[in-house]
Amino acid sequence: MAVFFTVAVILLGICAVIFIYLHTRSKDTERLDAEMNEDFSEEFELDIQGQPSDKGMEEMVEWLEDDLRDNRLGESEEIESFQELPRAQSN
Repeated sequence: MAVFFTVAVILLGICAVIFIYLHTRSKDTERLDAEMNEDFSEEFELDIQGQPSDKGMEEMVEWLEDDLRDNRLGESEEIESFQELPRAQSN
């Protein structure tokens, strides 16, 4: 009987820990999502309807272009700048 009670307590403890972990994780996800939405609306000037204003849209496009350029430069291992490109040889 003691073995059954011990196993039941251990299983209930494991279930409680899993429940608390999942609950905390979902709350953290909700908070992070809310913070990202707030930061996005502040950074790119969203209107009341949640759409970017003209200035916000320009800033978003500039940010995306900068991010794309940074990613391409980060992936580049041999050529780091335009000056390092080999010159075309004439025949």
